[in-house]
Amino acid sequence: MTGFMSISSIIVTLTLLLPLGSAIPDGDTIFISLNSLNSTNNVYKSYQTLQRSANIAIEDIPYDFGYLIIQVHSFKQPVSLWNTNDFDPQAYVNGTNIGLVYIVAADDIPQYYLSTQTDVNMTILLVIIGHDLKDPIPGGCNLTFDVEIAPFQKVTNLNELIRVDAQAPALYNNVCPQEEIKIEMYHMYLLLWDFYEGVYFRAIENMLTVKEIEVNGRKVPNSRGFPILRRYYVSYAGTASVYAIVTNFRGFRSAYIPAVSYGCGISGGCETVSIYWKVMYGFMIFLGLFMCFKGHRFFQVSLFFTGYFVAAMITYVILAYMKLTDEERIISLTAIGVIYGTFWVTMWWKFGIPIISATLSFIVAGYLVAAIFFYSGLDDIPVFENNINYWSVFMGIILLVTFSLLLLSNLYSNILTTSFLGAYILIVPFDYYTDAVIDPQFQPGDQVFLISWILVTIIGVYVQCKQNRGRAPFPPPPASPRLVAITEHTPLLGTSNA
Repeated sequence: MTGFMSISSIIVTLTLLLPLGSAIPDGDTIFISLNSLNSTNNVYKSYQTLQRSANIAIEDIPYDFGYLIIQVHSFKQPVSLWNTNDFDPQAYVNGTNIGLVYIVAADDIPQYYLSTQTDVNMTILLVIIGHDLKDPIPGGCNLTFDVEIAPFQKVTNLNELIRVDAQAPALYNNVCPQEEIKIEMYHMYLLLWDFYEGVYFRAIENMLTVKEIEVNGRKVPNSRGFPILRRYYVSYAGTASVYAIVTNFRGFRSAYIPAVSYGCGISGGCETVSIYWKVMYGFMIFLGLFMCFKGHRFFQVSLFFTGYFVAAMITYVILAYMKLTDEERIISLTAIGVIYGTFWVTMWWKFGIPIISATLSFIVAGYLVAAIFFYSGLDDIPVFENNINYWSVFMGIILLVTFSLLLLSNLYSNILTTSFLGAYILIVPFDYYTDAVIDPQFQPGDQVFLISWILVTIIGVYVQCKQNRGRAPFPPPPASPRLVAITEHTPLLGTSNA
C-alpha cells in the first residue's frame, strides 16, 4: 500500500487496541453468560482468537428476551456458523459478517459451532443482542436465502457497483405485515485505504444497535423501481463502507447484522488498476499538462483528444451492459475513441468554424460541473431519485455552462475550457499514484486535489492568455484558402510566367 495516511487515521489506529483474550484451543467451548444484560443493556460483545473451530454455549438468558441475534464478524477470512451437529443448509451460514437468530425457550442452553478453513489464528468479534418479543425479527420472512431466518445482509461486489440484499422482517408469530413494518437503510464510510483490523472492528461496533446506526450512519433514501430490501451503492475501491438496516413496527425496533465491503478483495492487496490503466495514467499526466498550458495554441490536438475522451466515455457506459473481458473493453474504447477524435478534427478541416468545433469541449466542461454539483449533495435529495428529475437538472446544468461559455469571447472561452479539462486530466492520475480521490466522504486528501484543480486551471488560463496575446484567435483550418499578402509589386492580373 502506497500513499499517505491522514493524522486522524493514525491516531484512531493507535488507540484501537483490541481487547483480545487467549486463543481458544481447537474444538474448545466458549461459555457466554448473559445474566448482566437486560432490556436497556441488551448487547454482549467479546473478541476471541479462533483456532480453526470452537463451540459456543449461551447461558443465563434474561427472561424478558424473546429472541437473540448471534453475530460473528471476521476481518479478511470467512468463518462458518451453525447450530446443529451437521451442516444443515437451513442452519448454516458462511462469511465475514454473519449470524443466526435464536428464539428463546425456557431452560434451554443454545449451542452454536464456529469453524474456519485457515490454519492461522483469526480474531473474531462475537456479538449477541437480545430483543423483546414485540421487536421485528430481521430476515424472518426469508424467501430466497438458505437459512430459515436470515438476519444478515448479502453484499455482492459488481464492477462499479455494490449490491446489498436482505430478507424481509417478521413478527414473533411469523406474521409478515410488510406494509406495517418500516424499513430504513443506512451506510457509513471509513477512511480511504484504511485496512487496519482494529478500525474495521470498531466500525462494526458503531453500527450494531438502532441508536448507534442512527448516530453514526447516513440514511439512504428508498430507491424507486427496485425492491425495498435491495440497494445499489457506487463502489469506491479501497474505501470501506458499513451497511445497516433498521426495522420499526409501531415503535418497536431492531437492526440487521451490519455488513462491510471495501469494493475489492483486501486479501489480495485491493489492486484494482490494470497495466493498461497504469500506462494510461502516466500518459494522462503529460496530456493534462499539454492541454492545460498549450491546448488552445495546438487547437487540432485538443480537438482530437476531446473527441477521443467523449467517445470513450459514452462507449464505456454502453459496454458496461455487455459481457466483455477487460481486454475487449480496452480495445473497443481505444478504437472508437481514435475514430471519433479523427472525425472531429476532420470536421474542423472541412468547415473551419471554431465555435462549432469548440462546443464539444464546452459540453464536456458542463458535464464535469454538473457532476461536481451532484457529488456535493444534490444526488441525496429524494426528488432526484426520479430519473426524469435527475437528468433534467443534470442536462440543464450542462446547457447552462455550455451557453455561458458560448457568450464569452471564443478565444477566452476555449482557453478557459482547455485549462479546466487539462487540469482535471492532470489531477485524475494522482488517484492511483497517491491513493487519494474525490470520494464519497470529502476527506482532506480530496480537498487538496479540488483546490489543486482550481489553482492549476487558473494558472493554465493565465499562461495561455499570455501565449496567445497578439495572435489570431484560432488557427486557419488546412482546407481554407490561404490569404496572400498584397503589395505594390503584386501583379494585377495574377502571376505571370513570362
